[in-house]
Amino acid sequence: KLPELNRRRRVYVEEVEDGLAKIPGLSPIPSVPGAQRGGFYGFPVHYDAAKAGIPLDRFIQSLRDRGLTANANPYPPLHTLPYFARGFDLFTRGRGPLAEGWKGYQPDDLPVTARMVKELLFLPVLSDPVEGAAQAVLNILREAAQ
Repeated sequence: KLPELNRRRRVYVEEVEDGLAKIPGLSPIPSVPGAQRGGFYGFPVHYDAAKAGIPLDRFIQSLRDRGLTANANPYPPLHTLPYFARGFDLFTRGRGPLAEGWKGYQPDDLPVTARMVKELLFLPVLSDPVEGAAQAVLNILREAAQ
């Protein structure tokens, strides 16, 4: 069942991403050419409040009011997590690339990353999307963007 479920999930995500081009302030997260999605645990898209004309929290509330479950990014930037912030020994016994003399990342070391994680909108991931699901999501996104 998994290959067929993943095929339908991929079609759903790609249809939604294609439709984002017509909605101000929303755009897909680019991927490397030739890459194929392998996991469907989150569906982030980029939200530009200046282009959308509405703050992210108000946009999310508008989506929820219309029955679409959406959330702001729930994840902290990876470089702020202890594993990266304090450095790590990738290969053990001091042989990792960041082990010797590594002081760890500081929260302000990656300002673009820090800004971008605040501009992510997580759309619903459908485990078994039905035909028309992408258009239903896009319709709600368009309504909320007006």
